[in-house]
Amino acid sequence: MSLASVKDMANHEVKYASISGSGTIAAVAAVTGKKINVISYVLGGSATATAIFKSATTAISGAIPVAATFAVSASWNPDGWMQTAAGEALNITISTGNGVGHLSYIEL
Repeated sequence: MSLASVKDMANHEVKYASISGSGTIAAVAAVTGKKINVISYVLGGSATATAIFKSATTAISGAIPVAATFAVSASWNPDGWMQTAAGEALNITISTGNGVGHLSYIEL
């Protein structure tokens, strides 16, 4: 698996997406032939819940606890925190309430 690293980040445009909704949130639409590599995120919620990042419907993260009283974040990581399969959308499933936040990503 080939991921971007600090030395080659200049070869990729960093893109941004907002996170807002309940149930399964379509965070980033699929891009034909490209993987979506999440390089940072901030995620909170309107209620105590868990969030799972997904490549289409397949989990690519564990259950991340979120709540209305705090936000969880993963700071900039040029190698990425998680990545979709090529040609699949990045979705986030919130177990209850609404998820809010934002993320940065690159397409590989």
